[in-house]
Amino acid sequence: MAQQLGKEDDLLYPHFIITDDAAAAHVGTKKLFPNTQMQLCIWHICTNVLKAVNERWIGEKEQQNLPFDDWHALSKKPASDAHPRGKQVTQKDFLRSWKLVMYAKTTEDLRARWRDFRT
Repeated sequence: MAQQLGKEDDLLYPHFIITDDAAAAHVGTKKLFPNTQMQLCIWHICTNVLKAVNERWIGEKEQQNLPFDDWHALSKKPASDAHPRGKQVTQKDFLRSWKLVMYAKTTEDLRARWRDFRT
């Protein structure tokens, strides 16, 4: 029905929709806007990364758990584009490296940062 209304009224459809990756959002978006790209919300990505670091960190922890309001520190662009060399030894080192991956400006930069992140 919405598709038919859009055709009749010459409405513009969104090019992309930002979501929290809920299944219902996928189903509804694909049904109503089949040509719309779905992208994940950076807030949800950051909170999930923090949650995973808190739950799965094996090494020494800087504190019991990193607070979830630290997500906004994650969502800010890194101060430097330099990747910390050497093994990530703390939770904060890991998160700093993650930010560099998340804020890569080009595909080549993303690949290089992802490679550094994984080593």
